Amino acid sequence: MTQLENLKHGHLKNAQHCSFHCTVVQNLQKIEAKYLPDIPRLANYIEWVAREKWQPKPLSTRHYAEQLQQLRHQRQQHYRGLHHALQSHLNGFDADKHEAARLFLHAITYAGYRNKRRGELDESIMMILMVKHAREKLADHMSQLQLEPWMDHIDQMNQEIEQVKDLREQQRLNYRPQYTTQQLRHEVDEGYRQVRNYLHALMLLNGPEPYEHAVRCINTEIDRLKLIMAQRKGRARKKREKLEQQAHQNVSVKASIDIAEGEHESMN
Repeated sequence: MTQLENLKHGHLKNAQHCSFHCTVVQNLQKIEAKYLPDIPRLANYIEWVAREKWQPKPLSTRHYAEQLQQLRHQRQQHYRGLHHALQSHLNGFDADKHEAARLFLHAITYAGYRNKRRGELDESIMMILMVKHAREKLADHMSQLQLEPWMDHIDQMNQEIEQVKDLREQQRLNYRPQYTTQQLRHEVDEGYRQVRNYLHALMLLNGPEPYEHAVRCINTEIDRLKLIMAQRKGRARKKREKLEQQAHQNVSVKASIDIAEGEHESMN
């Protein structure tokens, strides 16, 4: 009598695990109802498989990362533009603007260095504090050198970056699934074991014929997954052996170098 083969569910990846149990449910539902009485353990298993299948996936924050990268690049360009504007005044002929540019450049550079020493390594924090320091302490120099547009652009970039960060964090906080993937897999695996034993008991009671097609289809999927796991295990073994071989070669080379150095020292 053909029975369901064993499968190490814990070695399956999440997508493979979900796909396998969906296949099991599909084949069980093809069995005539009179040969597969609906009992709580079967309904419970189907329910947990459905929960695993429709478990909300973690929302990707990649587009936020791309937005942040673009905004930071724009802000860095504005910051370089500010420095170029200050350098032009430093190289200019107006002595008052030259002195104002020197003081302004020294002040914002020192403010950034001081905040970095405090541990404020985040570029956004440094930029925000730089703008705040410039507007509070260097307003006269900003007006004299006409730097307000540069500081406004940098401040705008700071605000946009902080808004994107807030949106990304809010999205992370909103993702709260009812069950973790580990919990779902545990419940599904436990339900499968009970259904498997139940199916074997029905095959003894009613004969294998009503269940033969479903069992054969499920076993085909089990064989396919076993092959995938064996291939993955083989690749991991080859990778491990390659790393061990490289480590052995490195030790051999180091030993040869040590011997050569020892012989050289003895000759001297």
